[in-house]
Amino acid sequence: MTVIGDTFWESDETFELRLSNSFNALVSDSEGLATIQNDDAQPVVEFAAATQVLSENIGAAAFDLMLSAPSALPITVSLSLTGTTTAADHTLTAGQIVIPAGNSGVNVPFSLIDDMRDEVDETLILTLSAAQNAALGATSAQTITIVDDDEYTLRFSQSQYTVGEAAGSVIISVTLESALPYTVTVDYLADVSAEGTATITDFTPISGTLRFAPGVTSASFAVTVMDDLVEEKPRNDTVALRLSSADGAIIAAPNPVVLTIVDDDAPIPGEDEGLNFYMTGGKNRTEGNDTWYARNGSYDYFEIGIPCGLPRNEPVYIDLFEPAINDSTRDRIIGDKDTTRFSLYADRGATILITPTVFASNTYTNAWVRFATIDATSCGVYELRSETLDDDSNGWSLRVSRDMTLIRQLRHL
Repeated sequence: MTVIGDTFWESDETFELRLSNSFNALVSDSEGLATIQNDDAQPVVEFAAATQVLSENIGAAAFDLMLSAPSALPITVSLSLTGTTTAADHTLTAGQIVIPAGNSGVNVPFSLIDDMRDEVDETLILTLSAAQNAALGATSAQTITIVDDDEYTLRFSQSQYTVGEAAGSVIISVTLESALPYTVTVDYLADVSAEGTATITDFTPISGTLRFAPGVTSASFAVTVMDDLVEEKPRNDTVALRLSSADGAIIAAPNPVVLTIVDDDAPIPGEDEGLNFYMTGGKNRTEGNDTWYARNGSYDYFEIGIPCGLPRNEPVYIDLFEPAINDSTRDRIIGDKDTTRFSLYADRGATILITPTVFASNTYTNAWVRFATIDATSCGVYELRSETLDDDSNGWSLRVSRDMTLIRQLRHL
């Protein structure tokens, strides 16, 4: 008897032997059982490849399981799913996979769902376990990378923004190129940085997140600017506006963009004498690079011209900065600190409006003080007189404004 070998892994097989029609002999046991033992190795089941890279828009997809050798028995193996994908990305489900007897493997089809969402590439990790009638091979897991095919951009709606510092605020718009069926978010920042020249006295730093609801293509945020009453020479101030951390879209150039805060403060006296408000210093007293007003016990005058025709409800304000002698580098002190007196005259000195106001030393340090309020209907030429009591020299600043709009500012350093 010859036993024919095969390459199928299978259970041991048996067959019966019977003796009959004996001649000149007595058969005491006419039946026997023979066993053919399987000598083939148990097949190994595993993925045909450890990785796959698929485009999101491919539609139909599949993976292959293979056996090291065919089996005479059906093989089952459990499949589990992990990774960054969700059920919205594909149709594959976890469960058991059956390889029919006699087959060398199986192809398992599934579909990818193109979701139109701009996102990072995602992974789908397939893992085999609990094989029956087979052993698990080395490639018991496969990582499928699903490459996103969507690319939607968002950007600032303008390449640069401009706002007057007296405007109070400016609206900054960000535009999404397409209406999408999901929510898009992006962070924004307007802050003091090396990319801009503005400080917290020029604007209010702000940060936050813009949200584009499904179907919405525009979102905005506001930057608050402040009228600082200081002439920004020789330039306007700038703020860098930046987008970051977009989810659902890609940030397109330009980023950052520049917000320019346009200075609306008048130049110092003598630089633009064609403007309506005009101030001139009195005696030209210089010492080094400093100009001194109320020097060495003497006095000086400032001439202030107020034009006619201003709105009746907008008075003119005269403010003084550090009008007193103090330890500032603006002041020259000899011995005890002197007091400083200021007076205001109208009609080119013919009428005194404010009698001498005395400012004691070490008062109003690094601060503005309201000295006079003039009715806007009282146009004409006014004279401001300053004098020190003895031998000190006082460096101070003058600001003339109307309804919070700076008309003139002068600072002597």
